[in-house]
Amino acid sequence: MLSGFWPFTLYTGDDGKLTSMKTTAFGWTAASGWTLPAADWPVSAGLVLYFGATALVEPDSAPLAELRARFPGAVCAGCSTAGEILGASVRDGSLAVLCIQFSHTAVRAASVTVGSAAESFAAATELGRRLAAPGLRHVFVLSDGLAVNGTTLTHGFRSALPAGVSVTGGLAGDGAAFRRTLVGLGADVGPNRIVAVGFYGDALRVAYGSAGGWDAFGPRRLVTKSAGNVLFELDGQPALALYKRYLGFRAAGLPATGLLFPLSLLPGREADTGLVRTILAVDEDRNSLTFAGDIPEGSYVRLMKAGGDALVGGAHGAALAAGPTDGPGFALLVSCVGRRSDGRARLCPPRELRRPQAGPGPAHRGGGRDRPHAARTRHHSRRVLLLRRDLPERGAARLRPAQPDHDTDGLYRGPAVNLLDRQLRKHLPHIDPTDPAWRDFLAAVGSAYTELEQERDFLAHTLEVTSDELTAANEKLRRDAEQRLASVSRYYEQTLELQQGMILCVERAPAGFRYTLCRGQLLQRLGFASPAEIEGRYVEDVAGPDQILLLNAAFNRTWNGEHVSLDFSTAAGIELFVLMRPRLENGVVREIVAACVEVTALKDAERELRTAKERAEAADRAKSDFLAVMTHEIRTPLNAVLGFSEVLRDSPLSPEQRKWLAAVSAGGESLLALIEDILDYSRIESGRLQLQAEPVALASLLSAVVAQASPRAAAKNLPIVTECAPDVPDYILTDSTRLRQILRNLVGNAVKFTTQGSVRVAVALASPPARPGESCLLRFTVTDTGIGIAADRRDRLFKAFSQVDSSSTRQYGGTGLGLAICQRLTHLLGGEIGVETERGVGSAFTFTIRTTVVASPPARGSG
Repeated sequence: MLSGFWPFTLYTGDDGKLTSMKTTAFGWTAASGWTLPAADWPVSAGLVLYFGATALVEPDSAPLAELRARFPGAVCAGCSTAGEILGASVRDGSLAVLCIQFSHTAVRAASVTVGSAAESFAAATELGRRLAAPGLRHVFVLSDGLAVNGTTLTHGFRSALPAGVSVTGGLAGDGAAFRRTLVGLGADVGPNRIVAVGFYGDALRVAYGSAGGWDAFGPRRLVTKSAGNVLFELDGQPALALYKRYLGFRAAGLPATGLLFPLSLLPGREADTGLVRTILAVDEDRNSLTFAGDIPEGSYVRLMKAGGDALVGGAHGAALAAGPTDGPGFALLVSCVGRRSDGRARLCPPRELRRPQAGPGPAHRGGGRDRPHAARTRHHSRRVLLLRRDLPERGAARLRPAQPDHDTDGLYRGPAVNLLDRQLRKHLPHIDPTDPAWRDFLAAVGSAYTELEQERDFLAHTLEVTSDELTAANEKLRRDAEQRLASVSRYYEQTLELQQGMILCVERAPAGFRYTLCRGQLLQRLGFASPAEIEGRYVEDVAGPDQILLLNAAFNRTWNGEHVSLDFSTAAGIELFVLMRPRLENGVVREIVAACVEVTALKDAERELRTAKERAEAADRAKSDFLAVMTHEIRTPLNAVLGFSEVLRDSPLSPEQRKWLAAVSAGGESLLALIEDILDYSRIESGRLQLQAEPVALASLLSAVVAQASPRAAAKNLPIVTECAPDVPDYILTDSTRLRQILRNLVGNAVKFTTQGSVRVAVALASPPARPGESCLLRFTVTDTGIGIAADRRDRLFKAFSQVDSSSTRQYGGTGLGLAICQRLTHLLGGEIGVETERGVGSAFTFTIRTTVVASPPARGSG
């Protein structure tokens, strides 16, 4: 899970006082066996960590068997590596061992086997579940380097472990072979394994740090196809082919050489740095690359390569981030095999690590988020050199190879080195050419020249590839831009041409206003075959003599900044509506844009509607005149009938004749009321009803209305109660006839539809009190305890010639005009009318009128 330079330190303390932790570090090589005599081995150990070459970590490894036999009660865990760190040395083909005996810390371990990288999350959650227990402080993880997805492994541990538990670890290596990595716990050693070691207790202190030295190069690229940690396409191109093209001659060594060239997973398109994803494997058949962590589709990445001086700074920073160095403890160093592949050697600034140290050395892979717990520092998978100080007075020294892996006398020979050799022999003849220091110096110079040549060749290759890609990208952008521009132009051309109206663009020239653009279906309607007959021509060339002045005047106003609309008729009788707007650039009118639509049909329809309206109004007037005449003609003989009925009532009649006479009188009165209602409704509808405002004594008006309805109410034993609020004015200015008509209708209906209970008439102020001469709003409420109205029939109440229930007409009589007339009269008096009713309970009709308060009583006979 980690690469780069990663010091991991453990030490113990209790309430700030350090206590003992016994650590012993030693190793094993085929040439010399154990570096520490068996007699000097610790008597016991709670934790034994080992890291070695793949051949020495196999299940049948004799050194491992000896370790397990010597420490039967210890947790014995380790993995294969790409180089073993022990003390100040980096070895190959060896075994590095660290034995630890804690005095206050308990250790437990667990392992699982995974079939593929897809099982990484589930494996981590299972390990976390096994280790989660009271007192857990830290988990150290070793996992297979070829079959684990570091990102999902990290997420699994985070989800399973309690908050505050830190997690560190590394991935097993196999040199640069990428064939088989091994992880072991006790006697269970093999591939596809993950081992987690848990540390428990309050005396334990853990610190860790990570850093590196990668430099990004090349353009940012979009991940267009990926699946988890497998990358298939970048910018729509096969990822492996693109990767090889940049690596050049180094591509022949994939996947090992890929360790020198990881990907930077950027947090956004414009970001410069991000999390590092190191290569794990290549698939030639699918043209894909597999990385140590996820490469999400839709993210951006950049190629990276080893940076020179950044390696030293990364080592120093990681060592500082690893935390305290005092007290008993140990440091475990985890690095990347890419560091060794680079072959560089630098010194880092002094950093004291005065405790036994060991580590798996260069590990296989890593990723920016592959360390499961990254609360202290973000991890970046980078290569640095592992350097240390044994004692403060000795200064800094690099970790050195335990055994030379090349012949320094001849490996780096070349023209530049030979030239330097001759010049030094010439100018420094006293130096012995056979001196080993001389040969080491020349070897270092040769190595530097070789490295410089390789770096220059790679840089030239990278620049060439990048230049070719940028040239191709630029050409593609140019073609895409041209195609897009052409497409947009065609789109807007077609949009303008297909519109039903017409768009005109007009510019002001010395000779007058000239059309620069003319598009739309209206063009053919006006008799022009193509835009060419309009565009480039002046108004005088296109418009008729009677239209030129009108158009030029409108264009002049628009050029002066106005928005102009114009109704325009052509010589052929086509009517147009034209909307003109100035187009400004930096506040200056550069052009006029005119939108034209044909409104001939609209104008024709408007004229037809006007004619139809005039006819309807004339018919309405004729109807009103007819109703007025007819009602007058009917009322004249009806008055005679009613008059002679009154005369006959005083003459001697038999009981049967009086009964007939009563029926004639009742029918005549109903007919007269119907005629009056029809006449009133006709006058209101025609707008010929004029209100006559006069002073009214409100109490007298209410008494008159009640007195008129009292005989019918008394016949049903219904009391009629009136209530007038104290703040209601005594005298108001209104049309007493129309107010009385509304009240008479509502009180009459209340008596008509009520068989028992009572009828109540109430008056109150609906606005603040007013002084004489000021306006106020009065609210009248007529309440009964009658039959009420069903909710689904209330919409019929105020419709003319409509009854709530058709049976009401037969049972109670009426035309259905009364409430319609009340509603219209209320509106004429400046108010509204409404009802609250419930079937079988009763109704409350409320209406308001706008009136004026007067101080003096009304003239005699008013109210």
